[in-house]
Amino acid sequence: LQTAKSVVAKGLKLIITLPEGVTGRAVLGEDEFRFQNGRVIIPVGDVSGGQTRRFLVRVGVPAGEVSEIRLAQVTAEYEDADGTGQKAEAG
Repeated sequence: LQTAKSVVAKGLKLIITLPEGVTGRAVLGEDEFRFQNGRVIIPVGDVSGGQTRRFLVRVGVPAGEVSEIRLAQVTAEYEDADGTGQKAEAG
């Protein structure tokens, strides 16, 4: 019961959208992920207050003379403690 009270995000899923030409190669240290339509999807699961998770995503970028490229946009989808669907974006 104590664990249930400390969950702040239920069913967290990270969706990393890669720009055209950038390809997902691997998510280091994670077994459960998939590449789908230019996105990397990582099902994280429930997250407790104060918990920290880090992910290292290996990508391939186009060869050539690109001086700067935006690598990704990250979206977090989850349910809050009240069961309301939430979405947060960065990038």
